[in-house]
Amino acid sequence: MQKFEDQERKPERMKVVEKTIASRSGELFDCEDALVITKEFIAVIDGSTSKYPTLGKVTPGKLIAEELSEAVKALPQRATCDEAIELFSDRVQLQSATRSNENNETATASIVVLSCFRREIWRVGDCNFRVNNKIFNQSRKLEQHIAAVRAAYNQVALFSGSSVGELMKKDLGRELVLPLLRNQSVFMNKATDSPFSFGAINGAFVPKIHRETVVLPNEPCDVVLCSDGYPKTLATLEASERYLEKILQEDPLCISKFFATKGMKIGSRSFDDRTYIRVRV
Repeated sequence: MQKFEDQERKPERMKVVEKTIASRSGELFDCEDALVITKEFIAVIDGSTSKYPTLGKVTPGKLIAEELSEAVKALPQRATCDEAIELFSDRVQLQSATRSNENNETATASIVVLSCFRREIWRVGDCNFRVNNKIFNQSRKLEQHIAAVRAAYNQVALFSGSSVGELMKKDLGRELVLPLLRNQSVFMNKATDSPFSFGAINGAFVPKIHRETVVLPNEPCDVVLCSDGYPKTLATLEASERYLEKILQEDPLCISKFFATKGMKIGSRSFDDRTYIRVRV
């Protein structure tokens, strides 16, 4: 149990109940998620998967997750949501190594942060969280459409004679939608009423419309923060893992029980990296 004290308020208490971080490959060295725990903040960061071959190099998603981890550690205790997001964006903007690769692919990340001092949760992007029994899921509408197209194309392939194993080796549906995945950045951090606009940390200004703040109840509560490697934001880690395992067993391609823009590959442990933390605050 950790204590947090301030001259103007009573000590707050924050207890980490359970947590995990896992790579889709099974090896943490290539995990593009990050989990940060300090005395004042807890953050889950999800670096976006590269849409180009990385050939064994450190991916833009991992680089930006590492940069944002350091930014969270540098946050002042009294930081507001807006101050934190500006610090995150400035940190990424200053680190040229995280901005792009040889394919001019901009590194982007989603982030969800619990501020113990302010009793608030801040979010940019499509990480998910839960406060007691209320779930706050977020997903990009464009990626929902892309995932549906990928699912339809791969289902056509299955009905035409391809096997699940063949599609795990060569994901025909993902190849089809890759151009759209690569170009969806035109909607990133746009303050428009387009249903496809979305927020992300990429070094640019994040419009207010893409900044989310949720105030926690005054009484003690359970808070779950997780990346979208979990299909459902459930109340416990065990339940979340059990549901994910069921999905992966029944639908490893992620095209029927659960739609995603990518599925499992041969030898992988899941369709995406995943991070989960449950806190009592």
